[in-house]
Amino acid sequence: MEYLTLILIFCFIFSLLLNYMNVSKKISPINIVNDMGIGYNLGNSFDCYDNSADIKTPNDQITLWRNSPPTKKMILNIKKNGFKTIRFPITWFHFMDESGKVKSEWMNKVKEVVNWIINYNLYCIINIQHDGKAGNWLSKGIESKKKFDYLWSQIAEEFKNYNEHLVFESMNEVEFKSGDNYDYDTLLLFSQSFVDIVRNSGGKNLERLLLISGANADCLLSIDESFQMPVDPSNYLAVSIHYNIPTQFTRETDSTNGDKMVSWGLSGDYDEIMMYFYIMRVTFVDQGIPIILGQIGVVTEDDEKKKESIREYLYVVFALAWEFDGVMACLWDTSNKEIGDMNYYNRDTNTWYDDKIITFLRRIGKGKFVSMWANFIYSNMENVTENLEENFDFDIEDLTLIQITFSIKYVSDYSDIGIEIYTLDRNGEPFKISFGENNAKKQYDGSILFFIDTRGLECYDELHIIKLEGYDNIVVNYYSVKYEEYVNVFDYKSYRNEVLSNIS
Repeated sequence: MEYLTLILIFCFIFSLLLNYMNVSKKISPINIVNDMGIGYNLGNSFDCYDNSADIKTPNDQITLWRNSPPTKKMILNIKKNGFKTIRFPITWFHFMDESGKVKSEWMNKVKEVVNWIINYNLYCIINIQHDGKAGNWLSKGIESKKKFDYLWSQIAEEFKNYNEHLVFESMNEVEFKSGDNYDYDTLLLFSQSFVDIVRNSGGKNLERLLLISGANADCLLSIDESFQMPVDPSNYLAVSIHYNIPTQFTRETDSTNGDKMVSWGLSGDYDEIMMYFYIMRVTFVDQGIPIILGQIGVVTEDDEKKKESIREYLYVVFALAWEFDGVMACLWDTSNKEIGDMNYYNRDTNTWYDDKIITFLRRIGKGKFVSMWANFIYSNMENVTENLEENFDFDIEDLTLIQITFSIKYVSDYSDIGIEIYTLDRNGEPFKISFGENNAKKQYDGSILFFIDTRGLECYDELHIIKLEGYDNIVVNYYSVKYEEYVNVFDYKSYRNEVLSNIS
């Protein structure tokens, strides 16, 4: 009897140990996103839509924008080229009734492609894509929530037993609006409902990675302090952002965003992208929330100079996403040159339009790329950044200012900006630092980025950047101050030379 008791005690302890080991093996969301490598978008396929088209069969929708239907061979070829993730955007409304019930022939067609992706041991991201396009049902806001909930309850039920390689993304670039401003409250309501529905559906959905759409999936809107992530009892969330800054270069067909950029790669371009990656990291990854840059692409052209800049831009974005912990990027591809605008992979011939791009993407997917961190030199500059503060106060002490940077919105007259900067001179007397249009650079969202070189001004003790009274229409995005101190700083020329050498 004592022998039996000992056996039972041993079995109980062994069971607890196994449970502990299983818990301890649970991969964090950040590590999952790191494992997702680089991604490819199956764009302009299942996400096609046309409110006036006569779409009767799944293939009518899949081929609407003149791409051939996906095949197992294509999926396998994507994998062979170093991609570990396929983002599979889906538009549902052509095969939904008014309540949101999905027709079985569409759900089965979606499952077929998901099965191909999962069976090849790739990560697969499925979502609600152009249902949220301006004018479509999801874009109408709160009146769409019942249908949104029903749609996700069906998707969650259909896929609840799929393994952890399947990721659900709540929506895509939905521009909820409240007047002229983004409606963050409505977005949070939908995001929270999405999480609750999936988690309550049971099965493997209890701990599936859920991808929460940022505000319109826009970088600046999503790093705004108004954006909030929903509550998840499983704590298994990532945020979806589409990085396309500057749009004058990546989406040059949009003439509302200023002059077109035919090339990318100046020092200021590198400063800009690294600044945004840093702010995204501080806002999300440092809080335990990984980032999936779900759509990365540039409008492709035959002009060789533009091609060279496209390669450089894509290299830097994908290399930074790989190198930054908890960040991964997916290439957006429309494939068909007759109707698409970001074309990288010919799905009819299973070949790439630009061999140089797929060559360096394949290498990045293996962890072979030019390291940003390896291109820092020992110098005497450091910077401090505060995000989304109305006023900025900085103690200079014995430091020397090098540069002041700040971003504001809604400037119409450079001579009346509504921001004042002052510091102290050698005698402790306050003096004002002047700046104007020559210091300004217009950003893709209409905001203005100011770079003020303060070398030689002899600023002492303290720095104050304030928003003046009576300028309530001005929104301050962030301030950044660069000052002298012995630390490593980024060597732009060295890094860029290595990048260009790797591409060529």
